[in-house]
Amino acid sequence: MEEILVDDERFQKVRELFDLMLSGQYSPLQLVGIADKQLNLKTRGTKRWPSKAMSKSNMYRVLTNPFYYGSFEFPEGSGNWHVGKHTPMISEAEYDKIQSLLGREGRPRPKTHIFAYTGLMRCAGCGARITAEEKWKHQQNGNSHHYIYYRCTGSQGPECTEKSVEVKVLEKQIDDFLSKIQIPPEFHEWAVEELKKLHEKEKGDRNSLIVKHEQDYKDCVFKLDQLMELRLEGKVSDEMFSRKESQLLKQKTELKRLSDGDDKRVDDWLVRLESTLTFAERAREEFQKGDIAKRRQILTALGTEHILKDRAIHIQTEKPLLVLQEVVSESNRLLDKLEPPKSVGNNGRIKQIYDKSSSMWRWGESNPRADDALVGIYYA
Repeated sequence: MEEILVDDERFQKVRELFDLMLSGQYSPLQLVGIADKQLNLKTRGTKRWPSKAMSKSNMYRVLTNPFYYGSFEFPEGSGNWHVGKHTPMISEAEYDKIQSLLGREGRPRPKTHIFAYTGLMRCAGCGARITAEEKWKHQQNGNSHHYIYYRCTGSQGPECTEKSVEVKVLEKQIDDFLSKIQIPPEFHEWAVEELKKLHEKEKGDRNSLIVKHEQDYKDCVFKLDQLMELRLEGKVSDEMFSRKESQLLKQKTELKRLSDGDDKRVDDWLVRLESTLTFAERAREEFQKGDIAKRRQILTALGTEHILKDRAIHIQTEKPLLVLQEVVSESNRLLDKLEPPKSVGNNGRIKQIYDKSSSMWRWGESNPRADDALVGIYYA
């Protein structure tokens, strides 16, 4: 089979589109705009057909093409699937998740209704995805009532006994969870100040790591130059030169990736942590007031593998937000001691109480590094 070469520039741009889709916060139509205006990603042109901006149908073909996780059907429609020799852009699990977010199981299918939470829950009984359906109740007096239910698809077993839940009940449960992580503005302000202090402390450690990676990269380039000189002088065999060059080039690529990643982490980690606090402060209010898209965005920010069991959603989220549940409880207990509890004159007193409370420091202690602090919480 002929080798398929990777176009590094386009590869990275398309991978970014997959990452945005995997976040659950973007529709294919939104990705079309991002590909055009932010990534400048066009279709591949030919002599007959010039390149142009991606269309919605182009985007759907990309998002639903199994080629990107390494498989292809040949001949097309034959049912014969092969593993390609090309470098996969995404994993099969990521592909499956995207199909679920698109409301698909395998091949694309049209969606006639918009439901906020499809693709974000699994059945506790059999592990199948949760789907939604509409029902109408018509009364003799002429009134009609519209209901939306979320239920197991039954794709993993028709004997599944999990029962459906009405959307209003489901949303009340999501709202209850958000209330448990809803931090007061006073804690948000105090926590940001403490995080900034932690950031300054860690900058020295991170800068040392950056310097080390940069030096390792320079050493690797120097070794490549030396190897080339030895080859030109005939001091190494072709086999030895090829083997050593391959090793050093691989090392050089990895070191460049690490160095670039260091810079990004230093720039981003405080912003990412603060975004978690912003989410925790605002999510409940915006969920209550938001439309379908906003409510889906908020539940997606909490996670995409929530469990539906006994007509109740069990939120599967990350450690920072789980720890915040304890922080919220402790914060409310401390604020209840103040008289009056939330007057402007008490702001300094509130910070002093937070400083002295070991429980309030647990959230900061659970987030000692950017890599551990936040996994998948992005909120705008």
